[in-house]
Amino acid sequence: MTNHEREMFPEYSSPKSKTMQYIKLRNHICAKWRKDITKFLTKEEACRGLSEHQIAIVSYIYDYLNRYGFINFGKLKPRIYSLTEKRIRTENSKKKIVVCGAGIAGIAAANRLKSFGYNVVVLEARSRLGGRICTKKFENTFVDIGASIITGLV
Repeated sequence: MTNHEREMFPEYSSPKSKTMQYIKLRNHICAKWRKDITKFLTKEEACRGLSEHQIAIVSYIYDYLNRYGFINFGKLKPRIYSLTEKRIRTENSKKKIVVCGAGIAGIAAANRLKSFGYNVVVLEARSRLGGRICTKKFENTFVDIGASIITGLV
């Protein structure tokens, strides 16, 4: 259990049996998502096959993992939204967010916000995407001249 998880779930930070219960349920959710990382794992799918007591806990853990990007990230296949999710996405679509920088973090943030239904605009000062990530072709080979280069060392 990480320090952040202890802060978010203090009731499971001790005794050890409670901590192990939390870790078991957290890992259950992560394992279900990792079966197919191109598919969005819903809360209902995460709770499938669990007892009523476990479902109450898993609901909070699922929200935490989803909110902080431990599950349902990357390039997901399009999915069908429930009526509640459609309402939230409709409310979010009225909100505009500007992401400064089209590096890997900016693009990932814009993609995640877009998946939540927000109207997103990405601003980039350069004439290309990628931020510090940059690969150039020299003769017959490709060379990274961006983020992989450590400067200041001889």
